[in-house]
Amino acid sequence: MGGENRAFILILSTCGEIGVNLYVMITGYYMIEKDTIKISKLLAIWLQMITYVSVKFKGGTNKLLSNI
Repeated sequence: MGGENRAFILILSTCGEIGVNLYVMITGYYMIEKDTIKISKLLAIWLQMITYVSVKFKGGTNKLLSNI
């Protein structure tokens, strides 16, 4: 049963990383079409990225995988 849990967590982790990469690519696509970049939007994206990274490394999938 432990192997099934580990496989499930690995699949979720991989899907999460793919989702984040797609989010960054889509955001970049829409930002490149603009002539001007607003600092507030850039700051909002940066804060989201920092939040996701801190969640992943402080209590995310890495911690779950190390316990299995």
